[in-house]
Amino acid sequence: GRHHERRAERSDATHSAHNAHSAKLLASSSKIPVNSTRNSRRSLEKHQNGAGGGVARILIVDDEESIREFLDIMLRKEGYEVTCVEDGQKAIDMLKKKSFDLIISDLQMPNVTGIELLKHVKETQPDLLFMMITAFGTTESAVEAMKMGAYDYITKPFKIDEVRIIIANALRSKNLEVENRTLKKELTKEYSFQNLVGNSETMHRIYELIKRVSQTPTNVL
Repeated sequence: GRHHERRAERSDATHSAHNAHSAKLLASSSKIPVNSTRNSRRSLEKHQNGAGGGVARILIVDDEESIREFLDIMLRKEGYEVTCVEDGQKAIDMLKKKSFDLIISDLQMPNVTGIELLKHVKETQPDLLFMMITAFGTTESAVEAMKMGAYDYITKPFKIDEVRIIIANALRSKNLEVENRTLKKELTKEYSFQNLVGNSETMHRIYELIKRVSQTPTNVL
């Protein structure tokens, strides 16, 4: 009888220890999704920023309502500010009222086509990111659009993850461009001749010499 009691006690103790260990594992594992979600959100927020530092503004241009609605819902969930119009002419009108970081336009539309809209954008706002929507099997025109200045194209039917990555990369690329330009301006200002002391004729000749030499690949000793 005592032997059975001891075995039962050991069994209860082992069971309790197992439960305690499981509880610890569960408690620790329950924290993982929270942290990983926060990290993914933080990394995503970097992608959402527009050139001005705020939330990126995207203009969707497509004559198919279902496409506009799909992209509108998907991109809003990603945290972007989205505006939708149904043709190229309305997009041109919208660009006069509001600034955007990215245009996503269908290739084939009535009135003003995607190619015509792209031409207009590159003439009026050459730095504005432009992406083309094209149907599967008709990528030749989209590639032609890229030669004209479009950043990239997305193919219907959409692959959500692919669209997310292309848009995030486009905005990140644009942000780096803006940062580089700002940095160059600051460096040019900091190391300009205005910061050199001296107003004599000799100093002006030195400034002129520095200007000429700075535009050549020559090493100065």
